[in-house]
Amino acid sequence: MALNFNGNTPVAINYNNNDVLVVKWNGVVVWEKIAQYLALTATSNGTFTFISSDRTNRISYSLDSGETWSSEAISVSINVNSGDIVMWKGEMIPQTNAGVGTFGGTASFDASGNILSLEYGDNFNGQTSFSSQAGYDFTYLFQGSNIESAERLKLPVEVLTDNCYDSMFDGCASLTTPPSLPSTTLATGCYWGMFINCTSLETAPELPAETLALGCYGNMFQGCTSLETAPELLAETLEDYCYQGMFFDCSSLNYIKMVATDISATDCLDSWVYGVAASGTFVKDTDMTSLPIDSVDGVPEGWTLEDDYIDYSLQYLTFVATSNGTFVYSGGTQISYSTDEGATWSSPSYNPTINVNVGDKVLWKGNMNSLGKRFSGGTASFEVQGNIMSLLYGDNFVGQTHSTNTYFQYTFSKSNVTNAENLVLPETIMNRDSYQHMFEGCTSLIKSPKILPSTSLTAACYEFMFKDCSAMTTSPILPATSANTIACYSDMFRNCNSLTYIKAMFTTTPSTYGQNNWVNGVAASGTFVMNAAAPWNPESYRGVYGVPQGWTVEYATE
Repeated sequence: MALNFNGNTPVAINYNNNDVLVVKWNGVVVWEKIAQYLALTATSNGTFTFISSDRTNRISYSLDSGETWSSEAISVSINVNSGDIVMWKGEMIPQTNAGVGTFGGTASFDASGNILSLEYGDNFNGQTSFSSQAGYDFTYLFQGSNIESAERLKLPVEVLTDNCYDSMFDGCASLTTPPSLPSTTLATGCYWGMFINCTSLETAPELPAETLALGCYGNMFQGCTSLETAPELLAETLEDYCYQGMFFDCSSLNYIKMVATDISATDCLDSWVYGVAASGTFVKDTDMTSLPIDSVDGVPEGWTLEDDYIDYSLQYLTFVATSNGTFVYSGGTQISYSTDEGATWSSPSYNPTINVNVGDKVLWKGNMNSLGKRFSGGTASFEVQGNIMSLLYGDNFVGQTHSTNTYFQYTFSKSNVTNAENLVLPETIMNRDSYQHMFEGCTSLIKSPKILPSTSLTAACYEFMFKDCSAMTTSPILPATSANTIACYSDMFRNCNSLTYIKAMFTTTPSTYGQNNWVNGVAASGTFVMNAAAPWNPESYRGVYGVPQGWTVEYATE
């Protein structure tokens, strides 16, 4: 099959409802889609081979962009010249500890296209799961081969299975560029040893998962002696063996950022940094206090330890999209937004709707006199961070702690916000109704702001603030010692049925005057942390306006 050109514009060819491998123009890739069979592009003369893991597994290949295909075979050996492209397909079933088979040969090559053409044949396009849930799908697939780049190899499976990519590139000494690993739902051993002894690997793939699995990244980069920077490790809670041996003998590695705060799992960091560079930088979460220092099971000896601290009070209010969709501002005028980290700003005449993709950031600023229901009309889910005062003071928000005659009622009510732990609400001088209903009905909100810093409360200032936030598990810290202002906390956590932790430092006696129904409908069990100096007995104030029934009480001094 030949590519057709219309003047200077390349035209994509379609074969059997699957797009051609790639279109280049003057040597540059200008068109590429996931709807491509797995393809190996030779970068030297030699051979390509494939040996299946079982006599029932058979593979076909095409030398002409999918126009014709070979007969199915258990094993293949073909001669190739530099620049030749070979496409592959099959309906193979992975075997335990062996996968579907292994590519090899004497030719160097780059891999591209959709790996699922090995399991679904011609019907791979649009598939997002393995054909079998037994695991080990692509174990050893390129083990010991001369692969040089997998940058355009597509691994589209969303929910992984046990050991699915185990040792996939084991011993691929020429591999410099890995594929993307987009899945955030991991499984036991899913990436175990994936890049063992890839001694030319200079860049690690991003690891976006925040929830881990047993042994998921064990020995993943062992022996990657050219790797200098670890992928950012985003999980807060580690699982048994999850990072065991992960960077073992990565002798050039000199930078790791790990934000975990719970490393209690069995051998989760066992020998994970054995043999790394003699000096480097290790960035940890500010709340992590139990990390072993000068240890192959923690922070390497000779490395500088830093806290991962971002002062969000210095940042404009920012939305970070966690799904594709729209952000909508519905408060009329007086708003500006930026989609390029504040380099340029747009000031629409009326209610903007902004299309966003996952990962996009939108910064907001304004000079408003009051706020009402403002950000609830969009379709994208998002995390909110930064200083809310940028809505009131524009570029001059830093250091502002008071909103004269202004309130944030309903600001995010019924929106798709999922995380507000890095939202800064810096007011120390409150107005009546300041944050009333602010997150009410945000059923996707899991993490609340870390603290509500004001110690001088006003009438109804936090009333209904998190009402019906059914996914939220932990409350903000409430440092105010006096909470006898009318309705200041009333209905604040009403119907937060996943809420299991509250820290409230008020010493004044709970009452329906200030805390009416404030914990009505929270989880049946949890932890209530109260001020050790409080004169009231928590057992005398069990109920919806005091300490939740069934909860354990702990005491704090600050």
